[in-house]
Amino acid sequence: MIRADHNIQDIKKARLLLKSIRETDPFNEQGYLGGARVELIDGKEEVARGLLRKGLEKIPTSEDIWCEFVRLLPSKRKTGKKGSTEGGY
Repeated sequence: MIRADHNIQDIKKARLLLKSIRETDPFNEQGYLGGARVELIDGKEEVARGLLRKGLEKIPTSEDIWCEFVRLLPSKRKTGKKGSTEGGY
């Protein structure tokens, strides 16, 4: 669900712009982070995680993308048995 203060057209424009950034410069972490944030505003957490996964495939050393990805993990996956993380990204 889109919050009242965000216009649907603004969301569409932001998606298009950030997609263009990711396609033009796939090693620009801001394209992935911005895209994920737009999807979160629109309530699409799975889509946001998917964009961050793609960003990690392109830029596996990006601390910012890793931090955002971990922040969006469901609580069960953040800490598994004995405090370890479960599964891959």
